Amino acid sequence: MADLLLEMAGVDFAYGERAVLSSVDITCKRQQVLALMGPSGCGKTTLLSLAMGLLEPDCGAVVRHTGRVAAMFQEPLLLPWRNARDNVAFALKGREMPRRAREEKALAMLAAVGLPQDCHLQFPHELSGGMRQRVSLARALVAEPELLLLDEPFHALDHALVGQMLALLEAQIRTRGMGILMVTHDARDAAVLADRTMVLSSSPARIMASFDRAEEEAGREARSAFVVRIEQALVTASNEAVEPAKQHQ
Repeated sequence: MADLLLEMAGVDFAYGERAVLSSVDITCKRQQVLALMGPSGCGKTTLLSLAMGLLEPDCGAVVRHTGRVAAMFQEPLLLPWRNARDNVAFALKGREMPRRAREEKALAMLAAVGLPQDCHLQFPHELSGGMRQRVSLARALVAEPELLLLDEPFHALDHALVGQMLALLEAQIRTRGMGILMVTHDARDAAVLADRTMVLSSSPARIMASFDRAEEEAGREARSAFVVRIEQALVTASNEAVEPAKQHQ
């Protein structure tokens, strides 16, 4: 139990009369990465919002075994009146440390996510979409969370930078024992980083498939086969979403 960071048991959730989640069970432990995949609109972001405590389930339970939780959602949600450094340092504002120390930690994390030094004092409107994503990730990591919630964290980044971000997250997991619950649309990212990949059905979402990386053989060919299996499950889930729509036409 000491390693458990998050428990979601029998979770149902609806927006009004529209059921979104049905009997979802998830656990996340220290040094574990869980990836959530599924058709668009199936409830992946809603699951993250429940895990964060922004929403409450209609049925079932969500238990966070740590108070050190950080999140990075699809939109960077940076404060437009603060520059990149100060956006990151803002995550440390509640800590008992001098302002200069907060700024130094923020600058170090911006360097770690690959933001060029000449952009550290620029404001969000002066940064590209990918740069704003990196600032958002730096803000989430600088507080040294035990549980990190990620919603499509790499969707605005090029392939080379995605590799750098994956390596950074892997280092954070190894050195600090952080657990991650991540929504992604890319089966390759899931195959590289996630210990377990769960595929959600169409709404109301349930976990229709689960893949454990530890059960896969090492090597490039095995990883490619792993990606194909995940993508096949996604196709099945997407087809489930299409069939009900046809029946209502």
